[in-house]
Amino acid sequence: MFNIATWPQWAWVALAWGQLTVFYLGYLLYLRWRAKRLAAESAKEER
Repeated sequence: MFNIATWPQWAWVALAWGQLTVFYLGYLLYLRWRAKRLAAESAKEER
């Protein structure tokens, strides 16, 4: 399989940036979903 002990530094840096990107995009999607949900709830209360 893969011997990760021999991976170069750029591979670890690329993995770290990939993880940060995935987490950041997931957080942005969560914030969008939460904003939509809060807007829907406040619109429901105004009726």
